[in-house]
Amino acid sequence: MTGTIRCSKCDAVILKEGACPKCRGIRCYILIYWKKKAYKIRRDKKTGEPLQYLKALDLLLEINRQIRKKTFNIYDWISSKLNETSFGYKLEQWLKAKEEDVKTGEFSPTTLKNYKGYVKNYYKRFKIDSNGNGGWTNNKNDPQLLINWNVNEIRKSEIVKFKKELLKVENLKLKTKKNILNGLHAFFTWLAIEDPDELISKKDIPDFPKLIGDDSEPRKAIDYETQIQGIKNIPEAHRDIIEFGCEEFLRPGELCALKIKDLDLKNKIVIVRRTWAGSVLKENTKQKKWKIKPLTEIAYKIAIKHAQNRFPEEFLFINQETKRPYRPKTLNEIWKNTQVQELCFMKEPDTVHLLNSLKRDMILQQ
Repeated sequence: MTGTIRCSKCDAVILKEGACPKCRGIRCYILIYWKKKAYKIRRDKKTGEPLQYLKALDLLLEINRQIRKKTFNIYDWISSKLNETSFGYKLEQWLKAKEEDVKTGEFSPTTLKNYKGYVKNYYKRFKIDSNGNGGWTNNKNDPQLLINWNVNEIRKSEIVKFKKELLKVENLKLKTKKNILNGLHAFFTWLAIEDPDELISKKDIPDFPKLIGDDSEPRKAIDYETQIQGIKNIPEAHRDIIEFGCEEFLRPGELCALKIKDLDLKNKIVIVRRTWAGSVLKENTKQKKWKIKPLTEIAYKIAIKHAQNRFPEEFLFINQETKRPYRPKTLNEIWKNTQVQELCFMKEPDTVHLLNSLKRDMILQQ
């Protein structure tokens, strides 16, 4: 007979009704090798209930009958008939869990936004046909979609097929492809460690292949004259915030998140303790620790100008056009829209970091 019945707890072979002879566990699974690949069937595909020996034996006998009649298709047995155990359903639960983590400040809203994009555009569009070949489809009702599978049965071979098809996607940077694959690994880690349904354990997390290589473009530092010209091109109403950020080597998210209370003008220092992550103000920095930075003379004058007669909880820099605090995206747009073509050499200009590399070099040379 093809296949064996094994203990879910210790993987020992079970040959008769009753508890596992080794660890006394009662749950089991069917291990079957089909076309040189191992598959585990842990639940009744009709009811979704975990298998015990007698039910597992019935299913194994049915599998062998289909094999003899040459009607057996492994994908009929690893597809989830119950929504609660399907890959697609668990993906939605994962995103909801991450949304709760964002609310408590334990997870980045930007990363959550990326995960939602990966789920919609890649995880939910990937399929494996009856011949075991991977591919993409926009048909949400395609029965061969991976989201219809029982999440327990997605193993390394399926991940490898996903990676293979992902590498074929054009106009997608290798770094993004790595992030998509890493996001899928993060999902399975959550499924094993945090999911209350306990469908898989740590040992069931599939082995993930690595994407090797790097197609990122190195950032180019600009010379001092170009930096000064760049700042002069910025309208006066927006110049202070960008110049302050350049002086203090701040990330755009940290710069826009500064409040009056973060300034100690008596001791000429600024405390960086929060940042913008997408549309969410996070009460910590990217490194999750506060930074105390001395104010340069230029930054000190700008700080006095903007902090005068204002309340501690107010944001330091206010956009005079909108009367609202600046956001990182706004800074990037200001830089992009006010520079001559020669300065706009980056596809995604990072306003402050665009200027900082040269300033660091100048300080090191002093």
